[in-house]
Amino acid sequence: EELSLTLNGKKKKIKKNDFVGAMARFHVNNKALENIFNRFNASLDNWHKFIDVSFLPDDMKTGYHDLIVKRASQIFERTN
Repeated sequence: EELSLTLNGKKKKIKKNDFVGAMARFHVNNKALENIFNRFNASLDNWHKFIDVSFLPDDMKTGYHDLIVKRASQIFERTN
């Protein structure tokens, strides 16, 4: 499972629209929502840098890098 609690009724294969739907129920305006997504997207490189400098074994680093890419691809519907 990707989440312990549901987001917009889902626990797996969460996409951007699931976040948008959840935020709409809390009346988060579109500008704030886009800012959240932009900041999250901009922070992805930092996540990779933190993993690189961590004390994790290389195989775990690779696993975490892959997981971040996979989850970001689901949310932002990217292919890279």
